[in-house]
Amino acid sequence: MEGLYFVCLIILSAVSICTVDCCMCDFSSRPDKVCMADFVVKAKILREDLDFGEYGDFPMLKNYTVLYKKKDIFKGSHLLGSGNTAVIQTSGTPWNCGTTFELNKRYLISGFESGGEFFTNLCQWNPEYNTLLSKKRREIRNMCRDQSGPEKATKVV
Repeated sequence: MEGLYFVCLIILSAVSICTVDCCMCDFSSRPDKVCMADFVVKAKILREDLDFGEYGDFPMLKNYTVLYKKKDIFKGSHLLGSGNTAVIQTSGTPWNCGTTFELNKRYLISGFESGGEFFTNLCQWNPEYNTLLSKKRREIRNMCRDQSGPEKATKVV
């Protein structure tokens, strides 16, 4: 009987640790994730910089320098500005929802902006661009076109 209590204790401990330290995302569909994102851009990963913070064992942040063209901004052109590079941050570990990109590959990166900095994570939709069918690319571009940029002024009559 003591063995059963011990096994139950181990299982409950594992579940409680997992719910505290694991990445948890909502169950939104891909279109919803794109619509809720502040920016969506097709970008090439140029560089990865790891920030280990004061702990040193695992990176706290990953900073990805990305290259994009103005025409490759699907959503959020007013945030990304007139440049052609940006730094997109993510957590350094997957259990904190950090995502990993491969250097020199192109991705459709979606994320959010806060204080002039750009962030993404595993809960966003960040597929490798070449894996998307052209039909899906057009759908996303059209979906984002309706929501990109600052609000248009309405004419008062």
